Amino acid sequence: MAKTTRFSGTAFDDLLMFRDADDEDMEGDEWSDALDLRQTPADGMTVKVVVPECGAGDELVVELQASDDDATYETIAQSETIDAVGEYSIRFATQRRYVRTASTTNSSGSNCFGPVQIGVVTHGF
Repeated sequence: MAKTTRFSGTAFDDLLMFRDADDEDMEGDEWSDALDLRQTPADGMTVKVVVPECGAGDELVVELQASDDDATYETIAQSETIDAVGEYSIRFATQRRYVRTASTTNSSGSNCFGPVQIGVVTHGF
């Protein structure tokens, strides 16, 4: 059975994480490893982004990118501009096999966003 992590009422399956709470603070642009989802259900899936810290003026955008070959990726969905502590949802659907995240920020200082969590949640909206 996969380990489950809870934060603010959201349950993450450790096998469906793009970025874990155990990762270091998010201080700049990042690309996650890909998850092999094969494809999503017809009604899609939800990725949750949990931001525990946010400095004044800091902004973060999380893109979901999909690929058939785990080499060439295209953005299929993205978050709103995140500029506050909170929990954000990104709904997506794809027939492509691999999905990863590309997180971009306007900040490059230390502790900008803390240990941001990004993961697929089952039955989440």
